[in-house]
Amino acid sequence: THTHTHTHTHTHVHYRRHHNKHMRARARAREERLPCSSNSCLRPRGYRRAHEWNINVVCVSLTLSPMMSVFCVFHHSEYVVMQDLLLPFEVPSVMDIKMGIRTYLEEELTKLRQKPSYRNDLYEKMISVDPNEPTADEHERRAIDKPRYMIFREQCSSSSSLGFRIEGVKLPDKDPRSDFKKVKVMHEVARELEEFLEGNRKLWRSFLDKLKGLREACLKSEFFYTHEIIGSSLLFVAQQDASECGIWMIDFGKTSRLPEGQRLRHDVQWVEGNREDGYLLGLSNLIDIWSSICLGDDDAATPLAESVLGDSSARPDDAAVGAESA
Repeated sequence: THTHTHTHTHTHVHYRRHHNKHMRARARAREERLPCSSNSCLRPRGYRRAHEWNINVVCVSLTLSPMMSVFCVFHHSEYVVMQDLLLPFEVPSVMDIKMGIRTYLEEELTKLRQKPSYRNDLYEKMISVDPNEPTADEHERRAIDKPRYMIFREQCSSSSSLGFRIEGVKLPDKDPRSDFKKVKVMHEVARELEEFLEGNRKLWRSFLDKLKGLREACLKSEFFYTHEIIGSSLLFVAQQDASECGIWMIDFGKTSRLPEGQRLRHDVQWVEGNREDGYLLGLSNLIDIWSSICLGDDDAATPLAESVLGDSSARPDDAAVGAESA
């Protein structure tokens, strides 16, 4: 059977296709006496996200470590040993939620604006989502530059409004989904989350507890306040029979340490130059949505959709979210 999985890294991989390669790598690692267990996978030292190695090595000793996918770097060997997050799950449901109000660095915008390049493929992507979005000049040119598309991409999803967006979902025996570009307001997000776990209240409760634990860990983490966290995701994994579930922070390729003495709040809107990423804003909004879904008796037969609060499309007040997070 074909199972779409995610093994801590920045791309989705097909576990079956790579399984034999990882097994051979483990065998070679054992010969070289590298610490490598059955719940890990190996990547060559040439793996291009070297910056991400450093972030993870720092994080394993901090408050956030239980929630972070972990891997270790062996500087005198050929491999990077990484935790395989899906190994404990036989029939997993997997969801990737991209955190933050933007997924691009301020430096990216600056560089792209210095050498603007108008692209037809980005124009086509834009009109496939919203044919009325381009200006008259852009329609006439039939091309837009990348900064324009990057900002549009965040605004048409829930990233800019809620501080997170659903990036991808894979349920057992179903094809992977990534058609969430227009999922923007709370009640739309709630419906997708309900579909992810098919109304299993036990797992919704477990995930809610884990989300609250993650927020508590973030609030206590010095690492969190001294780093800009861009493009990072929360990986949700659940066993089909609801016997086990987990949430992990993944994807730190664009995470960077702030200059000495600078700190971020993570719960306010981004204005170009302030480097705020909105991670805590998104996490609080996500918890609000999960809380609204998880109302009522766990054993009740009422569909989850009927538990969602009436005006769920309304966005929580920023000040209230900030006060709750403080």
